[in-house]
Amino acid sequence: MDILVSLSQVLLYVCLSILLGTFILNVVPEKLRPAFFVPPKWLIFSSAVIPLLTFVPVLYIILYISPQLGFMRAIDFVITQYTIGIAWAFSFLLSSFLIFVIMISHRDNKLGRASINVFSIFITLGIIVTIAWASHASAVNITLGMISDSIHLIAVSIWVGVVLVVAWFSTNTENWDKFLSWFSIVAISCLGATAISGFLLLEVLVEDYVDSWLVSYGQGLFLKHLFILPLLFYAAMNGLFVKYKLSKDINYNPLKGVTVVSIILLSIFTLAAFFSQSSPPHGSFIEEEAISPLFKLLHDVTGQVGGLQFVSNGIAIAFVFGSMVLFGLNIFAYLKKAPIWLLYLLVVLFISCLYITFMLSVTIK
Repeated sequence: MDILVSLSQVLLYVCLSILLGTFILNVVPEKLRPAFFVPPKWLIFSSAVIPLLTFVPVLYIILYISPQLGFMRAIDFVITQYTIGIAWAFSFLLSSFLIFVIMISHRDNKLGRASINVFSIFITLGIIVTIAWASHASAVNITLGMISDSIHLIAVSIWVGVVLVVAWFSTNTENWDKFLSWFSIVAISCLGATAISGFLLLEVLVEDYVDSWLVSYGQGLFLKHLFILPLLFYAAMNGLFVKYKLSKDINYNPLKGVTVVSIILLSIFTLAAFFSQSSPPHGSFIEEEAISPLFKLLHDVTGQVGGLQFVSNGIAIAFVFGSMVLFGLNIFAYLKKAPIWLLYLLVVLFISCLYITFMLSVTIK
């Protein structure tokens, strides 16, 4: 069931991103972006599955308490009394309204109108707020947690959405220089909003960042942060190197770099979905059973654990140099127009090497 919940969250993030990216790009004048086409069926499908995907965590709770209350009574109790159930009801209403707007607009050939897309953007943002309302952070601190998580999800969804649509649904490579001029500012703004809201979420959910590496939630959080490093590199290359190449060659195709960025962003989505289902660390001591299997691969753990501390480690230093070599190979492969699979493989190897570096640099107190 945990895997099903995680998979549902990955698909949910992707659907929301495709919707938001499509609506935003439809508002942007055609001369300021590449041409693209997202089939209306994709938009309807993405809207239609949102209530199903957001219902999976609700169903998990219903099945958990149904032996005590009975299935039908458990459904009524969770949807009317639990925050996650009430939030799902609102997301269901908003998703249904969004489906109606998309279908009517498509029937009347008005799906490309800016006003319709602006309206659809606000509906989608409302759905994202309901998801944040039902999050871990909101449960811990309803005001700061909900606001921070809403900003976090909205900023990431805008960034990912535009990148996904441009990378996977573009029909030509025209107007890339103009697109990068405004989207670079949007991406930097989204990155800033993500960083600030992410810091606030850490304040709400995690008492000590390094100590959180002991549990699966902290491991996922750390891996997600590591993936931001190559993301920033490829984003910078797309913003600087691609602009330079386009100034020299108007027929230069920048889709490869954007596609790698989209894959990295999907990786971050996947990590966030799978590890967010585990609980953040609480208390001064963590039982052995709660220690992350990933952490146990590199450390022997017995009994209660009080926390972590950094230590000097020769093997870790060797992995630092390995990370530097792999980062250099990333740059070389990008400049030499290596295939997408190789670029992403080098990203994963770089992340793995850096991850091992940090894990070997800490020891149990």
